[in-house]
Amino acid sequence: MTRHFLLLFLVLPAVGMSATGPEAKYKAPRNGDGQPDLQGVWNFSSDVPLERPASVGDKKLFTPEELEAQKGAKAKALDTITKLVPVEDVGITWLDYAARIENLRTSLLTYPDNGRVPKLVEKPRSAADRSPRENCPARRQTSRL
Repeated sequence: MTRHFLLLFLVLPAVGMSATGPEAKYKAPRNGDGQPDLQGVWNFSSDVPLERPASVGDKKLFTPEELEAQKGAKAKALDTITKLVPVEDVGITWLDYAARIENLRTSLLTYPDNGRVPKLVEKPRSAADRSPRENCPARRQTSRL
């Protein structure tokens, strides 16, 4: 008899939950303009630098061993910092320096091929240096759009 009560006690709530129907679909929060509200903390942790380090040369990918060596060097540098600089109540473990994605690329830049930001030009080209087609006012106007 107690088994029947126990079974009844477990089955009735399950039946009651399924009788209420499916849960309401999730609705993303919206901002004042009606667009999805994307405010918050976004974590794009990555070990990939913007520019390719000069020590790497034109190499586009690291080997997994090189990536592990870099992680070890970073951990060693942080250990050295904690020994030299007193970290008071907050430990170094609170720093979020770990990459979330294993990426073997040597730089985020893929063009130019050397993976480095191109140098700025000293001055813009004058009208005399440009071709006649580039000097056309209609062409200049459409290129601004």
